[in-house]
Amino acid sequence: LISNFLIGTRQVQLLKRFYNLYLIACIDTKSLLKIVRTSFGYRRTITKLTNYFGLMLMLPIADIAASVIFKIPYFTVFGAIGIVIVEAKSVFENLKQE
Repeated sequence: LISNFLIGTRQVQLLKRFYNLYLIACIDTKSLLKIVRTSFGYRRTITKLTNYFGLMLMLPIADIAASVIFKIPYFTVFGAIGIVIVEAKSVFENLKQE
């Protein structure tokens, strides 16, 4: 039971690192393109962060509950993959717009 939770916390740590890099890359890109940074963009990023962290904290709990049936944390793994896919799609859509 504890190992499932530890795997989930590792994924949350990786997600934190990803978002730190994401935020820094967005700020650097906006600076290079001389685009004005607004608080709306920061608020949107923080909203996404809180939604994803909430999800990544709930999925290990579901894995602990399902550990009677499954030995691998499927919920957390698929949740993390889903988040990466959604963010990658978002990045490519924004690249096409600019």
